[in-house]
Amino acid sequence: MKSYRNPFYYIVCVVPILLAISLSAAEESRGLYVFGNLSIFNEDAEVRHGSGLGFGAGAGYQFNKFFALEFSWDAAPSIEPAELNQYLQSRPIVPSTRRYFDVEAEGNKYVSFHGTLTLSANKQISIMSKVGVVRRWRLETVHFLVVTTSIGQPTTDLIRTEIDEQRYAPVMQVGLRLKLPKFEKVSIDLTMTQFFGDDIKSSFFGTSVKFPFPKG
Repeated sequence: MKSYRNPFYYIVCVVPILLAISLSAAEESRGLYVFGNLSIFNEDAEVRHGSGLGFGAGAGYQFNKFFALEFSWDAAPSIEPAELNQYLQSRPIVPSTRRYFDVEAEGNKYVSFHGTLTLSANKQISIMSKVGVVRRWRLETVHFLVVTTSIGQPTTDLIRTEIDEQRYAPVMQVGLRLKLPKFEKVSIDLTMTQFFGDDIKSSFFGTSVKFPFPKG
């Protein structure tokens, strides 16, 4: 239970402080928006990231020019089974079983909720940071061989199981927000994301395009 509590305490303390600061500022650009993400991941067998592109999407509410709250979903690419199995041969993740015969992992899924603080450097560029909590889903299909004895004759059975794991962790992003000269309400974010959980510690670079909802 401790692993679930710490990230929630973290966000419950930080987000209200940022919200209070933002509401005391002049109201500007208030409203809903949506965004799409494109991320670049490096291969990491420990956290089950493949090498390549990940995709995501999300929505947020802008309280003023400084502060917003966002909810987002991201998916990492799957790691190649050969690379994962080579890594796991010396590090079984379930010590009570025999060594793995074969493992296939789906790409990790992340859902995050965070506050966004933006400070303008000039009319086109802003410095941006995001702080919040992320929930990760990881699914693995595991095959391993078990030798049994039937009426004095050894036999080999192929055992298949699935490992479905969910974890919470703090998440932080830093980056730049660029406004498009011909589309002032549309912006592009260039960010680096870092997860701080003990078993999901990883980082990736990404870009996202933000589209505000038209006001009636």
